[in-house]
Amino acid sequence: MSDLNKFFEQLAVIKQAPLLHAVAFAAACLAIWLIVNWAYSNVLSGKNATTEYQDKQLADFREKSKSATPEEIGKKLQTLETLVSE
Repeated sequence: MSDLNKFFEQLAVIKQAPLLHAVAFAAACLAIWLIVNWAYSNVLSGKNATTEYQDKQLADFREKSKSATPEEIGKKLQTLETLVSE
């Protein structure tokens, strides 16, 4: 029962200053959103860089494979697969 009394005491404090608590809650939510947004944008930029690098490798492979023999293409493809899998 003591915990329930403490809860009601704290609720009374919030009722005395609802604007202050609402502003504090909004500020905390904004801070959390900014941190999550920053972290997610870093993850996306890393993935974008990886995708651009792989696109460049693929374009280079296509350019070089125009005059290559099938054996040369197979060796180059195996090399690229090992690089991508790392």
